[in-house]
Amino acid sequence: LIALTQGIAGVYPLEPGGRKVRMEPQPGDLEELEFDICTAGGPVHFLYRRGRLTLTVPESVTVELHLGQGVRELTAGKYAFRLD
Repeated sequence: LIALTQGIAGVYPLEPGGRKVRMEPQPGDLEELEFDICTAGGPVHFLYRRGRLTLTVPESVTVELHLGQGVRELTAGKYAFRLD
C-alpha cells in the first residue's frame, strides 16, 4: 500500500490526520488505477484512467496537487486533469 499511495499517487500528509496532503501522481505506464486515500476528514477518491486524473476531495481536506511545474490547492469538490 505504501508503494501505491506514496510511489504512484505521490501522497504525503502535510498535517496531522491528513487534513492537508501533498499529491504528486506518477502513474507511469499504468492505464487505470482507482482507490481511496483515507484521511481524518474523509476519503479522497483517486481515479486515473488513460491519461486523465479525477480527484474527489471531501470537506475539511485540502490537497496540494503537484503537476509538472504547477501546484494547485484543491478544496472540497470533484476535479479532472490531463496528465501528459
